[in-house]
Amino acid sequence: MKAVINLCVLGILFFHFTKFHTDYFLESPLFSTVKAAEGMSKSVVSDLALDGKQTFLRYCASCHGVHGTGDGPVSKSLIVQPADISRLKYDNRGKFPIEWVLKTIDGREMPRAHGLSDMPVWGQWFSSQAMAEGVLQDDINGIAKLVRKRLDNLVAYIKTLQK
Repeated sequence: MKAVINLCVLGILFFHFTKFHTDYFLESPLFSTVKAAEGMSKSVVSDLALDGKQTFLRYCASCHGVHGTGDGPVSKSLIVQPADISRLKYDNRGKFPIEWVLKTIDGREMPRAHGLSDMPVWGQWFSSQAMAEGVLQDDINGIAKLVRKRLDNLVAYIKTLQK
């Protein structure tokens, strides 16, 4: 029962802060500058979403913090504190664990035998967004390519945060 309540709280926080960060980001001077420079519409953020840093700031920084140290504004309200992802390379004997990070963020292939992950399943979220932005549901390869590109760029950005 406690796990169900925790999951509900995480879901509410996730949607609240995703909405907050989306609105905040779309109204920010940074988005206006990028939008003007690249001619993007406000409703379709596909090109920007593929940028790892912007994806991180939009979806990850609320929990993991701007620098990936686990001190985002949501972190204080979570039962399980977000990981300090700026130490992944250090904690892995100097080698950044690209595949592990990719699979952890994606979340769709993680075994659930030992319980639920404390992190959202971003792979599914990004797949849903691709369909919402016009990629046909039948175009499984197109969706998979967009999601993989987005995840690869996000992992590449996280790699730049390493201490």
